[in-house]
Amino acid sequence: TLVGPGGIGKTHLALEAAARQVERWRDGVYLVSLAPLQSIDSIPTAIAGALGFAFYPGGEPFQQLLGYLRQKELLLVLDNFEHLLEGAGLVVEILRAAPGVKILVTSRARLNLRDEQLFLLEGLDYPPPQSAEAEQYAAVRLFLTGARRVRPHYAAPEGDWEAIGQICQEVQGMPLALLLAASWMALLTPGEIAREIASRSLDFLEAGWQDVPARQRSLRAVFDHSWKLLSRREQEIFAGLSVFRGGFTLATAQAVTEVTLRELLALVDKALVQRRADGRYDLHELLRQYSEEALDRMPELREAAHERHCACFAEALRGWGEEIKGPRQFAAATEMNVEFENTRAAWRWMVAHTQVEQIGQAVNDLGQFCLLWGRRREGDVLFKEAADTLSALVLASPDAHPAGARVLARVWIWQVTHSFGEDPRRNEALLCRSAALLEQAAAAGEDVRWEKAFLLFRMGGLSFAHPGSKDPQPLFAESLALYRELGDRFMVSRMLRNWGAYIHEYLSDFIEARQMLEEGLVIACELGDKSGIVEAHFNLENVAWAQGRLEESERLVRESLPICQESGIPYLIAGGVIRLGEILLRQGRFAEGAPLLAEAVSLGEQGSVYYCHDCLVLGELEAHQGRYAQARTRGQDGLAFQRERLPGVVWLGGFSLFLLGLSALGLGQYAEARQYLEESVLIFRKRGVDFLGWTLAVLACAERGLGRPAQAG
Repeated sequence: TLVGPGGIGKTHLALEAAARQVERWRDGVYLVSLAPLQSIDSIPTAIAGALGFAFYPGGEPFQQLLGYLRQKELLLVLDNFEHLLEGAGLVVEILRAAPGVKILVTSRARLNLRDEQLFLLEGLDYPPPQSAEAEQYAAVRLFLTGARRVRPHYAAPEGDWEAIGQICQEVQGMPLALLLAASWMALLTPGEIAREIASRSLDFLEAGWQDVPARQRSLRAVFDHSWKLLSRREQEIFAGLSVFRGGFTLATAQAVTEVTLRELLALVDKALVQRRADGRYDLHELLRQYSEEALDRMPELREAAHERHCACFAEALRGWGEEIKGPRQFAAATEMNVEFENTRAAWRWMVAHTQVEQIGQAVNDLGQFCLLWGRRREGDVLFKEAADTLSALVLASPDAHPAGARVLARVWIWQVTHSFGEDPRRNEALLCRSAALLEQAAAAGEDVRWEKAFLLFRMGGLSFAHPGSKDPQPLFAESLALYRELGDRFMVSRMLRNWGAYIHEYLSDFIEARQMLEEGLVIACELGDKSGIVEAHFNLENVAWAQGRLEESERLVRESLPICQESGIPYLIAGGVIRLGEILLRQGRFAEGAPLLAEAVSLGEQGSVYYCHDCLVLGELEAHQGRYAQARTRGQDGLAFQRERLPGVVWLGGFSLFLLGLSALGLGQYAEARQYLEESVLIFRKRGVDFLGWTLAVLACAERGLGRPAQAG
């Protein structure tokens, strides 16, 4: 039995498979279309008609059919069996009576026979986002086939490939959806089709084909047919499952919809729910959209399903939030990452319904996870959405929500934490507003010590990242004292690591920096905070490097790499790999460093500050190897990215200018090199002794090349 949802290509695959088997069967291969039949009593007549067998008077028709088939060797393709499942017993009787007959069934639901061999159909394979080789994927090839039916000479230009890939992703490789989308190529571009699908897929994906039944001319009609085959209870469960994002487990499905194991199995058997290789369950995205529309037509069920979904993941978030501070950190973080889409949906439901207390309970756990997994951008968006909603509510009527001021302050501080590289003046304004809210809450008798410690920590961090505004040390000191008073050892360790890094980078007090970092490391070890151990090692490595202890620096990073690999967190793995590659680069061990730097770039998230940094480090290695053109391109990309996307991250622009100067120097373009490097020096005089030293050294070479030995000296 070929089982799959409507539009997945069961009939087409069955016909292709049968066509390739024609020579194998002595008495032939026959297609029996069951779609027009209204009752199981019509099945024998339909089979006989396909075989060209005429019933004779006086005998029971089905027994006559069995007698005819008994000595035959043939293949029957029974197409569209899903509405006649009560007739599955007829299939058993045919197979028992005629051992030379085999049956291939297509159906939206399994027949539930003991000897049934299931073949579950899912969508065609489709390219991941930003794939460079889209045409090798079956979904793309099918779309192009459909497109060329209405635009015979269409050859996708470079600018269309990304949109075609997006179309395939939106419909998750469903063949009928791809062909319906391609039918619009007579009028629209792939980019316009992708936008229409994203905004109204079920209403957009239809065609006026005259040579197919009306129920196959649109996805909505296809799904309507499947919906009508469900019982009322199955419809309610299927609609309720639409609240999940990124899949679900049996336990979470039961918590939200109260589905039984047998009821879930029935939906799996009907190909409406997919069981994934990892043991989780999911709905095809187009089916999920259809079931979500059905849920919207059941307002009471909709509210209840969303509330239970929100409560389920809020509770899970609390548990994970505690675990990511201790020995189960990586396992808990992996579980959180698997459920991130569901967690995000639950968070947005809380925000949309201004559930202030629930937001206050969830915000720290969500914030810690986004930091640990490197999901800063997602965190920034989520906290900004929450802050916008809460500020409109809390500031307008503070008395209506006594805890609102403290919760809003917490959300604002987390927003600043995740808005890496945003305008520092905006972040400073958000922190000032948070301080005012915390004073208001403290005056009302609330204990805001934790929030105040977090606020001071972030204020110090802002001064650290953007030097010249104020001395962060008093802020760090007060924050640390409050965390110690509260007994929050996880944050004490983190505070010590950040303060120690500042003392090393800006004050060059290596002894005090090492003492703080080692104390933070001891606490992280006692808590089982493995990411904290890695961070402490990396900071101690920086100190060792600055003191010229290169072997110790390399040892600390190599000791951290197994922990990074164990984490399974791409951001942490890339961090370990790039550091070791950088150490080898600085020692001139280019052959050893090159594969590590290339690996770090491949692991990075495009569009992030870390990915840009990793590309620049790889560019520096390319310059040292004499590949100046590649290095220059990386420098230009880095500078454009920093100025357009991260104007507040000035050191990234300084590093890009340094790389451009280094590349120009290698090409003998000394005047151009000096121009880039002088601009870089202006940035690094404010932002870091080590960067400034490198830049001055390369600038000296440029001055020498220009015949200016005094300036070089």
